[in-house]
Amino acid sequence: EAPAVPPIDVPGRLFANGNGQLSVFERTLDGRIKSWNRQAEELYGWTRDEAIGKVSHELLQTQFPEPLAQINDSVLQKGRWEGMLVHATRDGRRVEVMSQWTWNPKTHLGDIIEINKRSPSF
Repeated sequence: EAPAVPPIDVPGRLFANGNGQLSVFERTLDGRIKSWNRQAEELYGWTRDEAIGKVSHELLQTQFPEPLAQINDSVLQKGRWEGMLVHATRDGRRVEVMSQWTWNPKTHLGDIIEINKRSPSF
């Protein structure tokens, strides 16, 4: 059994309006996007309507620093994961982001909140 993780308090305005330069989206455990904020639209080029329902790692052609299965295991065991990812934008550019994934089976129906901040060095 995973250790207890405090509930995530993510205000609705974080998804609707973004938070500075933070791209925020909520997705199911299998990666289907359920919410997509304005900063995600600006960073990646897909609108909310285009992104909702897509598998995030396929849409963004994510390059992971370790196998996705290992990352998912870490999220399920610890409730969170942080690391650098490379994503593709709609126009084909590659962007490096510092990514934080948070999961709590008792909140948000067990979905993962993914928060990405573009790396200034990429």
